[in-house]
Amino acid sequence: MTLAAAQAGWAKEDPATRWRNACELIPAVLTAAGADVLHRTGSAITQQSIGPKVAWLREHEPEVGWQTAAICGPYDFVVRWLTAGAAPVEANWALESGLYDFRVGEWAADICQAAQVDPGWLGQQHTLARLSEAGPEPGAAER
Repeated sequence: MTLAAAQAGWAKEDPATRWRNACELIPAVLTAAGADVLHRTGSAITQQSIGPKVAWLREHEPEVGWQTAAICGPYDFVVRWLTAGAAPVEANWALESGLYDFRVGEWAADICQAAQVDPGWLGQQHTLARLSEAGPEPGAAER
């Protein structure tokens, strides 16, 4: 993935490169999954989906893939930080990921395998209502 930076800490992806990556990786993930991904996950596989991004990372930067411990959305990252890693993934991000089979209520192992995603990286999934009921662990935000 080619990124251009106007200044340190900024990144911008070349649209043509993004399109080439999407055209290469999305069909590969869909073919490998061998399933009706949209029907099962409620989410079309697009350049925003986690599967093609991880597949690209595994192919082009495998050393980063080997170091991966967890994958989550940006708001899940904040909640995990505030709860010292105790919070599960919120349902909306799970659905957007393209890896969660909402009909069964769990990560789709075959789709994860096709995308080269270890389901252990994704963690448990709960609705926002369930997450707010639990509340943070005492002292978790004091990190």
